[in-house]
Amino acid sequence: MWHEITEFSYRTRAYRQEQDFFLFRVAEWRVDTAGMDEDEQQTITEHRWWSAAEIEATEEQIFPADLAGLLRRLVLVGGR
Repeated sequence: MWHEITEFSYRTRAYRQEQDFFLFRVAEWRVDTAGMDEDEQQTITEHRWWSAAEIEATEEQIFPADLAGLLRRLVLVGGR
């Protein structure tokens, strides 16, 4: 549903990352963290579903920057 290329630094190293975002509806959701490496285990502290309104209202840094707008557009144009 969305593709972007982003550049950022993390722990003094520069990265260029291609990101693909998908919309997939499921009846049930379970996160499996078994495949996380040590760095991911240290830096990913929680996970949950966010509504577009919650994304817009939060002070948290969320990527892509216009994720709430993207979600709203997907629902309007048939990402149902």
